[in-house]
Amino acid sequence: MKNIETIVMDNYYNNMAFLKKNHNEIFHKVDIFQNNIETQRIKEKYALEYVKNKYFDVQDLKSKSYLYSNNSTVLSHQLAEKTNYRKTSFSFQGFSLVQNYDMAKLSDTAQSHQGIYPIMSFYLENYPYETTMKQIEKFIFIGVGLGEHIQEIIQKIDSEHTIIIEDDLELFRLSLFVTPYYKLFEKKQVIFSIASNKADFNRDFNSFLETSFYLNRLIKYAYFPAHSEEKIQLIKNVLASQNFLTFGYNTGLKKLLKPLDFINNNYKVINLSEKLNLPSLREKPILIIGAGPSLEENILWLKENQESFIIYAVATSLKTLYNYNIKPDIVSHIDGFQAGYKNFEGFNIHSFVKDSIAILGSFVEDRVIEIFNKEKIFMVEEDTFYFDKFTSVAAPCIGSTIVANVLFFGSTQIYLLGLDLALSADGSTHSKEHESNNGKYNLDEKAKKESNIISLRGDLFDVQGNFQDMVKTTPLFYSSLNSINNSIKQIATQEQIIYNLSNGAYIKNSLPIQIKDLSKLPKINKNAFHISFTQELSNLSKLKLNSLDINSMYARLTYAKKAEEIINKYANHTVYSPINDYLYNLYGLIIDLYPNTTRENRNITHIFDMFFQYTIPLIYDMVNTKEKENNVEEDIKIVDKLLVKELKNIITTYINRLEKFLKERC
Repeated sequence: MKNIETIVMDNYYNNMAFLKKNHNEIFHKVDIFQNNIETQRIKEKYALEYVKNKYFDVQDLKSKSYLYSNNSTVLSHQLAEKTNYRKTSFSFQGFSLVQNYDMAKLSDTAQSHQGIYPIMSFYLENYPYETTMKQIEKFIFIGVGLGEHIQEIIQKIDSEHTIIIEDDLELFRLSLFVTPYYKLFEKKQVIFSIASNKADFNRDFNSFLETSFYLNRLIKYAYFPAHSEEKIQLIKNVLASQNFLTFGYNTGLKKLLKPLDFINNNYKVINLSEKLNLPSLREKPILIIGAGPSLEENILWLKENQESFIIYAVATSLKTLYNYNIKPDIVSHIDGFQAGYKNFEGFNIHSFVKDSIAILGSFVEDRVIEIFNKEKIFMVEEDTFYFDKFTSVAAPCIGSTIVANVLFFGSTQIYLLGLDLALSADGSTHSKEHESNNGKYNLDEKAKKESNIISLRGDLFDVQGNFQDMVKTTPLFYSSLNSINNSIKQIATQEQIIYNLSNGAYIKNSLPIQIKDLSKLPKINKNAFHISFTQELSNLSKLKLNSLDINSMYARLTYAKKAEEIINKYANHTVYSPINDYLYNLYGLIIDLYPNTTRENRNITHIFDMFFQYTIPLIYDMVNTKEKENNVEEDIKIVDKLLVKELKNIITTYINRLEKFLKERC
């Protein structure tokens, strides 16, 4: 019989071999840490002890305290016992649902999920949250300890997809001596998110969500008591900012078809598929203006210094700028919702922006386009690829979009103001003129909120501040912050310097600088800039589709009709009993509608994906509800017909619009 020393060393070497083969990034983290200990570059904080020849514990070498302070086996049993099949117990909702809705009263933003609401309503009426799962196929471990509870829980529930989260690399290393991960996850999918920063954690958890997305309605978890609660908040942030929630599938469909309204209508469409070095911007300071609280706090400085910067403003800041007679040189807008038009109302907008260059997203309303001088309007495709190889930087908000654009343009002196991406001291999210700033957060109440309910506006949390140690932000702001950080990392060159003047969140690789510390800059010849910049953008633009682009449009229509045939075939041959046959056929439908990606099918496939992300997890949860085993087939029949109805609506809308465009324009 092996002694305990042999067992733990075997565990460690087998676990390291497993990590090296399957999780190389984590293997290298542990291996480097081990080498640093052996070469005495760092000192160990912990010691692994086998207490009373019965159980393991971890002693903190500095405080002499113990991690478990009791029998670790007992605590592992307790955590395993808390893991049950009740949906209300230790589970995250992958997305929130709406039961009571009135389509006539919903905003155009809320209508982005219109075909899903009937499915949601039926699900909520018949499959209450207080029911029980038949199986737990996806599981989250927040905190490892020595991992003994992980072994017990996995053996209990036998989940197929797992993510293991631990902030302390040294503690995870000690768990490799105790817990046989190599056995537990030899034939299962597991993600190790160990000692990860926020960006890497977002990557890891998004990967976990993408794996078997149909299991994301409710995700069970176990929380190790000694672990920080920060990752619980980050999990909710990732869940709240999933793309299919922030921009519903119906909005996606509108964004996909809207460019057809201006293509071949003599609107210039810019090619932003590669890095540019525009001479008009290269040596001039460009000031990106967002609508955050710091804009209003520094508005008098901006009024006094406006002639020293090229002012590139988000449309939501225009009312504030108008009130102080600060003329923007460039304006951008990407919002196509009716509520967004409020930012252009209540003042003489046409006169105010008559000389401004407009860089607009393809989803904006016609009445917004009509505000600007047509000769100075430049439209941007948003991954529709109607013009061959034309694309743009995809970003979650207009602020992050502008930062990416300016980096692409090759600007070397970039200043940010009003891009706070955080709350001000009084809880404001935007300047008072912004249409969304209709209330303030109660910082104390929101900061203390603990729930598995997710919200883009709720659940405040701390991030590093630009001028303060920490500021509070929201999941939506955090998504934009990550987008800006990624753009700077991927696009910016060493000669592109970003100065952050905003009193909000810290932006990586930018230089925080107080406005009072800025030197006075010389005035810019704005007229000369407008002429040269407009000409440069015109040279990068096209007015009409060429013959290859037209052929691509016909190929899109051909694929769409093929997809329509797939949906009709599924609808005409659906079987609901046995239920596993239904799930098999449903999965087959999803696979058939997700072909190998091409220019011609990627857009409509993405719309199907956004729709399925919301609906398929509801169906799988219905099937996985223990109390409904006897009548789930009849319920699935109702929901499946709603599903098919909306799939037909999507593809019919898409086909009709393509046919209309090809008939009228080409």
